[in-house]
Amino acid sequence: MILYLTMPVPPAPRPRVTRRGISFYPKVYRDFKTVAKEALALQWTGEPLSKPLSLEILVLQKKPKSRIRKATANQRLPRANTRGDLDNLLKSILDVMEDAQIYTNDNIIYAIKIEGWFAAEDEKPVTTIKLHL
Repeated sequence: MILYLTMPVPPAPRPRVTRRGISFYPKVYRDFKTVAKEALALQWTGEPLSKPLSLEILVLQKKPKSRIRKATANQRLPRANTRGDLDNLLKSILDVMEDAQIYTNDNIIYAIKIEGWFAAEDEKPVTTIKLHL
């Protein structure tokens, strides 16, 4: 089964805490989780998975202006040395998948392969999630 997220995936932030001790996530992250949950829920029609599974994730993001060069405009570039590590992007994706009722808990995942790339000029940014049961 292959799922797609066509919106940019932000790295999972640390929860903020008010002076009164109330913790919350920033609005940008909450909005992403709401929209992504709806997008994944439309693609997933079955019951939540409870058997072991592995994931293969490809995060293809828009190339920042500082990385656009004439020589490499039509090439994918590795998403290295950038703000928002892959593990934080992974946390965002796993949280949304659990919220969308794709699986019951992320403790059933036994293997994850994730790659992060900046898209070439002719590619659209997309996150592809392959579920291997």
